[in-house]
Amino acid sequence: MIHSRAPLGIDVSLVTSALGRGRSCAGLIEVFFNARDSVRIDADKTVARLSLWAQTMILFCMAQKIILASIGSLGDLHPFIAIAQDLQARGHAVILAVSEDQVEKVRSAGLLAHPILPTSDAMNQTLEMSSAEVTQKMMDDLNFVVENVMLRFLNHGVAALDEIAADAQAIVGTIMTLPAAIIAEKHAIPYVSAALQPMTLPTVYDAPRTPEYWMLASQNQGKLGRVWNRLWMPIIRAETKRRFAKPINAVRQDFGLPPLKRAPLLELEVDPVATLALYSQHFAPLQPDHPETTSQTGFAMFDSQTGMPHPLDDDIQSFLEAGAPPIVFSLGSFAVNLSGDFYRLSHAIAERLGERAILLTGSASSLASNANILVREYAPYSQLFPKSKLIVHHGGVGTTAQAMQAGVPQLIVPHLGDQWDNGARITSLGLGGTLPVKSYTVDTACDLIRDLLSDSVLSANAIRVASALREERGAKLAADAIEAAL
Repeated sequence: MIHSRAPLGIDVSLVTSALGRGRSCAGLIEVFFNARDSVRIDADKTVARLSLWAQTMILFCMAQKIILASIGSLGDLHPFIAIAQDLQARGHAVILAVSEDQVEKVRSAGLLAHPILPTSDAMNQTLEMSSAEVTQKMMDDLNFVVENVMLRFLNHGVAALDEIAADAQAIVGTIMTLPAAIIAEKHAIPYVSAALQPMTLPTVYDAPRTPEYWMLASQNQGKLGRVWNRLWMPIIRAETKRRFAKPINAVRQDFGLPPLKRAPLLELEVDPVATLALYSQHFAPLQPDHPETTSQTGFAMFDSQTGMPHPLDDDIQSFLEAGAPPIVFSLGSFAVNLSGDFYRLSHAIAERLGERAILLTGSASSLASNANILVREYAPYSQLFPKSKLIVHHGGVGTTAQAMQAGVPQLIVPHLGDQWDNGARITSLGLGGTLPVKSYTVDTACDLIRDLLSDSVLSANAIRVASALREERGAKLAADAIEAAL
């Protein structure tokens, strides 16, 4: 495995940089000789350590280079880390192309990383807005996400990804990772499309259940609903192309590509060699109109704050051992940036119910812990959730997957995007309930939580689905599918 520092103590960012200098493995050789000249230790140790570095370099050059590009929250990043670790363990040379904020985490997970987006602070400065203002805008209007984040920094992302594209055997990205598909098309690199949640793999059989897609018919409306959706889909694609094609085409022109023929964010301009549905069939099965190249892998699970393993801290462990399983309240890694009254209300809800609770606030909080309520910034979901009795969260796909695998009921409080769709699915599957954030009050939430906790059928459903999910090997199956497409 290639760790965050190579045998000579050379940071892997140098390796990643070398791979993008237009000379591919020749760039690595340049790093090797620069290191040889700069390392001043006794002769025998120098030879031994350079030999180890040379072996690493040769193995990396001989391996098949695969780039996984991720843009978004930890729910977007974690599945790609899990898949990258599996691919790397098989001997592939894997590079994760991510936001600069996420580079250190990826390297701590033992992987190569290359930034394709600036830090969130740098982007906020460009937008001349605070982090809270940007988060609020993104929650209020998905068009803001597309226009002021994805498209505004698209040229930067494409150029950065282009730096490491030489000799890549495949690029893996989502429909939202626009630079990945553009670079794959430019260099004729096989492209693997990954769908992290059902909403991003369009189908007329099971339309997204979000405010943005209010016009589409739900699954239970049968054949008539499918006909209705088929009529609407060309209209939606045309409007999406009208809104967003112009700035994308400007970037495409800069990189020698013709104008778009298809609708961005809904369709890929490059035909993928494989499509990965990176979610469980117990969450959403494949539909007849999904691409024939689609493989449903199950969730690819990874859980760490820094990239390295984390046990539950002593305070959380002691709290869990001191009484009944708690309710866990969390807003994940994005919605937590604008939590509003969520945690204050959650604290009051737990007190009203007389339930023990753990609040995961993401950052320092003014709320105080007491004998029955523990306030913490972070805990690994995979270790905490199975020891809880109910999970109240925002509905991000990563948190939803961890909650499903834990086998406990969920109350989803969606804030934006796919969270609405994920919440609707959890509700229809009999695994929990959904409460819009604007309706999240002490009275309303207490009534709903009481119902969820007293529902024995719901609890049995959660245990049954969790048992099935624990048998899935999402990262392994995804790596299998990527290898098969090479």
